Amino acid sequence: MKLLNRFIGGLVLVWLAQGTKAAAFMTHLIPGHEYLTLFALEQLQTSPDPLTRNFYGTPVGSIDRQAHPLFNGNTLVDFPGLDRPFAEQLMQILVGPEDWEVLSEAERDELLAGMIRHDDNRSQITNFTRNYLGNAQEESVSAHESCGLSHNFIKDTIIHGVASMAGPLSPPPDSESFEQRHRKMTGLKFIGAALHTLQDSFSKAHTQRHPDTWLIEDICSYRFAYFGRNEPSGYSVGCVHTHFPFEEDFGGGSLLIDDQVWDRGQTGCEIGTDGQLIKSFACLKDETKMAVVVTRDLLALLVPFLNHALWHQEVLQTELETTLMDFLQTYHPDPVLRAADQGIMSCDRLADFSPHTRFDAHPPEIQPVTIDFEPVPFQQNLMEIFLNDL
Repeated sequence: MKLLNRFIGGLVLVWLAQGTKAAAFMTHLIPGHEYLTLFALEQLQTSPDPLTRNFYGTPVGSIDRQAHPLFNGNTLVDFPGLDRPFAEQLMQILVGPEDWEVLSEAERDELLAGMIRHDDNRSQITNFTRNYLGNAQEESVSAHESCGLSHNFIKDTIIHGVASMAGPLSPPPDSESFEQRHRKMTGLKFIGAALHTLQDSFSKAHTQRHPDTWLIEDICSYRFAYFGRNEPSGYSVGCVHTHFPFEEDFGGGSLLIDDQVWDRGQTGCEIGTDGQLIKSFACLKDETKMAVVVTRDLLALLVPFLNHALWHQEVLQTELETTLMDFLQTYHPDPVLRAADQGIMSCDRLADFSPHTRFDAHPPEIQPVTIDFEPVPFQQNLMEIFLNDL
């Protein structure tokens, strides 16, 4: 039975890599990121800034990836076969255009297939998971360095999205409206892809966070046999990402448990007689509620940059990069931790050595806090806080 399961799993991967109907079926079967982004868009409606309330629009129809370009970008990180040209652009951002050009077609196919399997050494960071370069200790990357690589992918993908939204400076007059809409949708797809990586950092299958401060304490690894729990070796892995539930001894991460966004145990959030779960913000797990809040605040922060790009107004590259790095390193939705410069996305608490993470004691100045999930009120002066710090 185990061999049969693995064979079936292999067939699924082939279908997904080729972008067949099976890929679309799987995408609609287990949506997660799309709901987090949807709730973030809904919370933007409480923004005091009318541009922020209206810039991203609202999803059209269902929750599937075609309902909004941000959803589309969310999905394509895990299912590149659905839009290979876009996935190849993501890989060029990841590995660099020069390195991408020298890859053979077979190597490109393998890289994209690895995005689905979650086991390619280079594309692992798109899922905010430990980036092991190989199966030997000397080939490993520390959790701290891998966290920084994921930060770079988020930052570079957003910058590419802003540039895509700017597009050509002189569109033909008779197609200006269509061209502008196309630029906006293209730019938002890249923003959605960056959000996927950010949102993965709040999944217990991808990271371990402090239960009170929400600071990242460990980053999960993909389960190479060399580092696997059920393989004889001198190493132990405390945070393991696993993607297929039929695997034996699958450690810390599971499609069925740690990668789920819903808290099915809450009153009013159980599975109904029709097999459906009431899908609302209140039914999310605490960590995925926090992912929504952080997604919302990043989207709000990006509005002035994206809007300038959309209308061909100057976007200061240095200001954009500084704002993104500030968000990734020092932003926290809780005012106490923001004042203490404890970034919810920061890598500061991860020791920089290989192959595994060592935890330093919590500094005494970091006091556990309780985040109010009703949800966290929209910070009216969020953009002013970041822009004034530049």
